[in-house]
This record gives sequence, C-alpha cells and structure tokens, in this order.
Amino acid sequence: MKRKHILLALIPMLFFGCKKEDSSKPHEQPSEMIQVKFSAEGFQQAIEPRGSKASTITSGIVAAGSEISNLQLLVYDLQNKLIVKKENIKESSKQIDNTFTFEIPKGKYKIGLVGHNASWSTMYFNLNESNPLLHELSMGIHAFPEFPVYTYYFSDAFVYRYKEFDFQSDITLSPLTLSRLTSKLEITVEDAIPAEVKFVLVGGKINPILSPFTGVTTNYNGKGYVVFDVGREALKTNTVLATPIYPYLDKEDQSIELEVLFFNASYKQIGAKTIDKVILKSNHITKLSGKLFKNTSNGSLLTNLSVDYEKEILTGRF
Repeated sequence: MKRKHILLALIPMLFFGCKKEDSSKPHEQPSEMIQVKFSAEGFQQAIEPRGSKASTITSGIVAAGSEISNLQLLVYDLQNKLIVKKENIKESSKQIDNTFTFEIPKGKYKIGLVGHNASWSTMYFNLNESNPLLHELSMGIHAFPEFPVYTYYFSDAFVYRYKEFDFQSDITLSPLTLSRLTSKLEITVEDAIPAEVKFVLVGGKINPILSPFTGVTTNYNGKGYVVFDVGREALKTNTVLATPIYPYLDKEDQSIELEVLFFNASYKQIGAKTIDKVILKSNHITKLSGKLFKNTSNGSLLTNLSVDYEKEILTGRF
C-alpha cells in the first residue's frame, strides 16, 4: 500500500512537468511571404540630335538608349537592415531588363534604385549594407593613362530615392520612375581647331563621386579631366564637345571654373584656357560656346527651351 501511495503522488508531478515544458516554448507562426513585382522607368531619355553643320565629339556614354548598363535594387526594412539586393545587368545588343520580382515577409519596407553605366570599368557602385544612405557612385581616375593628369570617363547615373511601402499581400506596383543625377555639358568651339592640337581635356576640380541618396558632395580636392580626341576636326569650326558630367548635388547654384588643356599627339601639353562662371545641375544641359583658342571671357548665363532633360538649358559664352 505504501508503494501505491508513492506512485500516485508522483503522477501529478509528471503532468505538471509536461505542462511546464509546453508553456516555455510558445508556438511561433512563420511569417507569411508575399510577392512584389514592379518595373523601373525614366532612364531612357532621347538625346537631342545636332544639326548637320556641327561635328560632335563625345566623351562618356551619351547615345540614346544606352545610358545605363546596371540597375541596382535595394530593399531595407524600417530598422535599416538590407533585406533584398538585386542587380540587372544589360546584355549585349539588348535593352536592360527593367523589371524586378522578389519575395519578402509581410511588413513595411523602403525601396531604392540606382541606375548607372559600368562600361569601360570606370564607374563603380560602392554598397554600404549597414546604412541605406551611404552608397556612392565613383569614377576611376585613369580612364586614359597616357596623360600626365587624372582622366575621367563619365556616364549617366539615375536614382529612385527611398520610398516607404506597406506590403500585406501579393502586389504589382506602378512603375517606379528614376531621376537623372548627371548633367550634360556641351561646348561649341566656334574657332578653328589648330592642326597641332590632338586632344582637348576639360575639367579641373570637377566632381568624381556621387552620393545618390543623400546628395551630399564628398570632399575631393584633386583634379580630373574629360578627354576629347579632336584630331579629325583640325581646322574645322563649330565643333561640339559633349559629355555627361557629375554636378555638385548640394552646390548646384554655385558656379564652377573649368580648365581646358590642349595636348598634341605625343600627349604633351601645349596650351591651356580657363572658363569661369559655369553652372552644372542634375538633369540639365549646360551649353557653352565661344572661341576656345583665343583669350575671351565667359559671359552671363541665359535660359532657353529644350525637349530633353529639364526645359531650362544653362548657356554661356567664353
């Protein structure tokens, strides 16, 4: 009998132990995954054609429909944790795929996009996974190593700055429109290009780094130049030098000074000129004109209409 009482006394303890073990492990419901689809647009603007009388020498990627080769998708949660990172890369002779599909748990997120051109391996997208704002687009500084100065090869860059979304079910978003970060510089050389000038370099303290999500300019004290091969334009007038270029996004209303260097076919500098009071703004065309090989000063800026970029064209004379 005594043995039976002991066994009966142990039975409630066994049940209590089981109940305690169950309560210490609450059932975790798995997060429901949803599918998000969308397309991106706004980075295939046409470039205004030039008249037949003007020869155009380009530096960088300026052809219509080829502005970007890489489209970066970044999805962060509201605690700034990177949840989705995808990159669409343009295939040869095809338009870049501008669509994205991904799966994430239900919740609130912020989406950002960056479009840029990595052709010639001179533009780099530097990803900062721990901070969604501190990504950078930067130029290589030796696009043309033959010259005794740093040289850049600019291409267009676009951004869709972060916007918050609340995803609770499968969804196809309306297209997300990217805006152009870069400016376009066009210089019309009214006088004849001397036969001994093979290359014209334009630059100086121009910006080689973009912070697409903050717009804050990185302090960079070096100099760099865009290269134009004008050898075939010797003795011709009204030659147009055109290139994308990075503006100082947080100082767009401040004018800058452009340095113009002249080199011969042996990469020896044979002359220089300065063009002051130049304004560069994102998604704007800046058009300069004048006699490049004579000592003239740059005049005041005017405005005009354009079918490309913003309607305001920034113009000036030198």
